[in-house]
Amino acid sequence: MPEPEFGMAERPQRVRREVMVRATGLGEVPGITGRPPIYVVRQLNDMQNGNRTGSLAELMKAVVAKLSIEDMVAIAAYLGSLEP
Repeated sequence: MPEPEFGMAERPQRVRREVMVRATGLGEVPGITGRPPIYVVRQLNDMQNGNRTGSLAELMKAVVAKLSIEDMVAIAAYLGSLEP
C-alpha cells in the first residue's frame, strides 16, 4: 500500500488500516477509491452538513464533523489516486 500523504503519515497504523478498509468497501459500505475527487468532496460535505440521510450516514457524522474543506480535498485527491 502506498504511504498516504496529507498528514496521514503521522496517524497511527490502526487508523490507516481503518481508512483503507472503508476506502475499499466492506459489506454495505461502498468503496470510494478511484472515484472522482469532486464526488468524494461532495459526499463528505453532504455528510458533514446532514444532507445525507442513508442508513450508514449516521456512522460517518463523527468521522467528518471536524474536517475542513481543505481536509476533504486532500482526502479526495488521495482516494482518487488509488485503484478502485
